[in-house]
Amino acid sequence: MWPTIFEFNWDTGHMIFLGVFYSVLIVIATALVYVSARSIIETFNGHEDGHHSGAGAVPETSEEIAGSD
Repeated sequence: MWPTIFEFNWDTGHMIFLGVFYSVLIVIATALVYVSARSIIETFNGHEDGHHSGAGAVPETSEEIAGSD
């Protein structure tokens, strides 16, 4: 039964189930909105290749590491 139908009873089991269910839906929706917004922002800022802006600062050879002293 749906919560809007007259025969629906708000007992403890329904309250716990619907509370957990809607909490999980809110967490999933929030994560999807966050990831979508972040990918759109990074795309418009020129980071469409999937790399973060600080990824180029990592030394790749031992000479670069030794030269940083």
